[in-house]
Amino acid sequence: MAIADEIASMAFKFETEYPSINLFVQPSNKKYDSRGRYHSKQESDEVSELIQRIEGINLIPISFDRFDEIIKILDGKVFL
Repeated sequence: MAIADEIASMAFKFETEYPSINLFVQPSNKKYDSRGRYHSKQESDEVSELIQRIEGINLIPISFDRFDEIIKILDGKVFL
């Protein structure tokens, strides 16, 4: 078995044992601030669209402005 296959197998086992929670933070209506960012507004929108088209990752859309929603989603699902 090639090392890439072994890594993929380990990743699958880990995901089965500890399923990920994939929160997709939706862009807010606030003005786009490019400071500290790698992408322009247009590039950022394109990346967002690409991420949302990926199959099998079960994205949970959430508003950037609603931190309380994140807490409700994670409640009881995160074990530290």
